[in-house]
Amino acid sequence: VEPEKVVGDAAYGSLDNHRKMKDKGVQLVTSLKPAPNPRGMFSRDRFTYDAVTRTLTCPSGEATTESFPSQDGEGQVYRFQAHQCGSCKLRFECTSGDFRSVKVKETIPDLQDALAYGKTTEYRQDMRDRQVMEGKHSELVRYHGGRRTRYSGLDRVFAGEAMRCLVVNLKRLFKLERMGLIPVMG
Repeated sequence: VEPEKVVGDAAYGSLDNHRKMKDKGVQLVTSLKPAPNPRGMFSRDRFTYDAVTRTLTCPSGEATTESFPSQDGEGQVYRFQAHQCGSCKLRFECTSGDFRSVKVKETIPDLQDALAYGKTTEYRQDMRDRQVMEGKHSELVRYHGGRRTRYSGLDRVFAGEAMRCLVVNLKRLFKLERMGLIPVMG
């Protein structure tokens, strides 16, 4: 059984995880973990890359096509000129120098896809559904020993976890039945 979606918290929201799931045809439902900038300036996810025109646009709307291969060979480095950055009102949030350089890898379209999905109503609904799952996960950990398994060997661990999940789901089923939210079984 191949899942259509995988739900996780922000710890799993790296661009690398988004790309790996996309390659497998699975939608990763998680907040995108922003790419940090070690200098505390704008991270590369604030820049927009157009693969067709090979243009990088900064948060203030300036665009550049000037690029050169990165030293590690993993993409291109786009450079904004001093005349573009000099009078920019966002300059001190973007660069501490006279110009700004941004490395663009082949993952930029994946980043833009992940950001676009994060703005959809489908994503918001998936995140609401995630809250219910988080509650059940918390119950598994707190009351049913879900933090560690008492078994060794993959088959036994899987069987133990399946039993744990079965117990929690049966508890939920009986609770919903008592509340009258599902028909009485009989």
